[in-house]
Amino acid sequence: MPLQTQFYRKTLETLTVYRELVVIMVPIAVATQALTELGVIKAVAPWLAPAMGLFGLPPSWRWPG
Repeated sequence: MPLQTQFYRKTLETLTVYRELVVIMVPIAVATQALTELGVIKAVAPWLAPAMGLFGLPPSWRWPG
């Protein structure tokens, strides 16, 4: 198999994986930012504190700024 064909196939594979990641990550990032701006994250933080402890995370975290 020629090197150019291998390069083409791997590039298509890489772009396919990239697209899948973007389709998942961008809506989650937008939703998270919207919830933060609306104050929903601060409102539910006290209820999520026990679950955060299960993962070894601090119960509350403040955004810088």
